[in-house]
Amino acid sequence: MSIQEMEKEMFLLEELKEDSEQLQKCQYELDSLEDAYLYADEHLAEVLQQKRQLETDKENEIALCKKKQQGWEKRVDYMEEYVAKLSRRAVIERYGEGPHHVILDIRYQVDPQTKTGPRSSQIIIELAPLDLMPHAVHSFLDMVSRGLYNGCLFAFGSRFLVAIAPETRDANRQRELFVPFEEQGFNPPLAYQEYNPDYPHEIYSVSFSGGTSISGPAFFIALTDEISELHLKSGKALDDHGLPLRREPCFGKVVIGHEDLEFLQNIERDPPDGLGWIFPEVIVEKATIQRK
Repeated sequence: MSIQEMEKEMFLLEELKEDSEQLQKCQYELDSLEDAYLYADEHLAEVLQQKRQLETDKENEIALCKKKQQGWEKRVDYMEEYVAKLSRRAVIERYGEGPHHVILDIRYQVDPQTKTGPRSSQIIIELAPLDLMPHAVHSFLDMVSRGLYNGCLFAFGSRFLVAIAPETRDANRQRELFVPFEEQGFNPPLAYQEYNPDYPHEIYSVSFSGGTSISGPAFFIALTDEISELHLKSGKALDDHGLPLRREPCFGKVVIGHEDLEFLQNIERDPPDGLGWIFPEVIVEKATIQRK
């Protein structure tokens, strides 16, 4: 074998050695990639398992919360039914089976017709049947019997309703009117927001005002049949706890005094105060329960 042939063979051997080393390196990298893939696959399976477990735990937690909520709702329904039964029983024992009527003796500081001197009049409210609104009727009768509405003022928030409330622009007088409600446990006067669709808001209906979680002790008289739709449009959808808002408790209707309400609706008014309320000089001198 010539020297040139030997050099050529050595060169080929060197190339073969380099190719072998490169092949080994590639095989090592391939093995490393396979190991990494297997680790990633195992890790992915673990992550997916954890994700499925978290989803299952979340579903179980949601189901438990719904179960608890349903349990609380049943308790609340039971308590409301129980309060309604107690209220109905208390009304019958104290005030008879009804129908119940409340007389509002009102005084105009200025006669709305003659624009002179004071004038007295009456508004009579017939309360809802006890089978429909026992709790609201009970609370209203108790507040009337204790004389809490005596001295309260008529107020306007709009031309669609007139409110009777322990409110006035005079801070000292306001305290005198409002404190008795608090001291005697009538702020608010209801244990829950009672409402019955069979006794809806309509013209001359009487309802506790508030519109948040619990209404009262102020109440309003509707001056239009559209009051229900107006209240739905202007009211909030949810109460202070994020629950669907119940309608304001409608518990009576004005049966005598429609003319006075028309006078009140058209009476000259001062500009509204900072709260948007207008206080004409019309006062409830005395609220009494009409005895049979």
